[in-house]
Amino acid sequence: MATVIDKPIQPFDDQTDFSRNNPNRQKWGEQKGAQNFHLGDEYAETTATPEAVVPNQPVTPPPAPPAPKFTHKLANGTTLEAGSVEALAAAIEKSIQQQAPPAPVEFEDDPVYKPIKFQRKELSLQEQANILNLMKENPQKAIRMLQEAEFGAPMETILNQLDRSEVREFNRREEEIGIEWVYDNVEKYNPTPENGQKLTKFLREKNKPITKKNLDIAFATLSASDPGMVKTPAPPPPDPTAELEEAPPPPTVVPSNQGGIVPPVQQSVDVDAFKKMTLKQQQDYFAKLRRA
Repeated sequence: MATVIDKPIQPFDDQTDFSRNNPNRQKWGEQKGAQNFHLGDEYAETTATPEAVVPNQPVTPPPAPPAPKFTHKLANGTTLEAGSVEALAAAIEKSIQQQAPPAPVEFEDDPVYKPIKFQRKELSLQEQANILNLMKENPQKAIRMLQEAEFGAPMETILNQLDRSEVREFNRREEEIGIEWVYDNVEKYNPTPENGQKLTKFLREKNKPITKKNLDIAFATLSASDPGMVKTPAPPPPDPTAELEEAPPPPTVVPSNQGGIVPPVQQSVDVDAFKKMTLKQQQDYFAKLRRA
């Protein structure tokens, strides 16, 4: 068994104090005076403790780097992520198929034109008295107040509505006059939208209304310099009494092995005579035709 010294050697002090003032001074001749020099603890033999066996710890591999991600942002703000382009394309297609249907279209409640509703207003006794008193001083204003109460709308609104109706009637009458003039001049006038705009523009620049006489004057003036105003005359129809043209004679057939001109063989069949022939006669007839 090996001896193990696990205590370091203490430094030796070569200066020893033997004076009387030293409390640790040993007296000479005293028994057990050498016990202080016992070195048993310093050179004692000890059994070495074997080192504890540490079991092998499993080696942890380093974490793998994160896989790259492909992203795509949809129109609604959602961001899709996938590990490959194929997976991202499949996710985009799936999201398109699962999109919510569009919101139903809402109808508008306001019409393009709101008709004015005329409703009679019943006047109170005090209002009637005020109108009677006003009739003596300003009859026109009093009558206006009565009309507004009768129609249930301000007089300006009533007059504007009357003006609109008159304008619509005026435009309708001008359209009727224009249509009648086109039918009266269907043989010479070329009825196209462009020509109609030219006639209307001509009369508007002259500050003249659309009447049949004014349209005649405008057409005569414009057609003198614009041939497109006049309808192109159609070709005359063929004369039914004229004789039909005869077809040209057939070309002359010249055989390649002969120098002379051989007229074509005119083959014709008499249907009535052919019906009266017997079967034998018909066969002989066709045989002659083939030989010819």
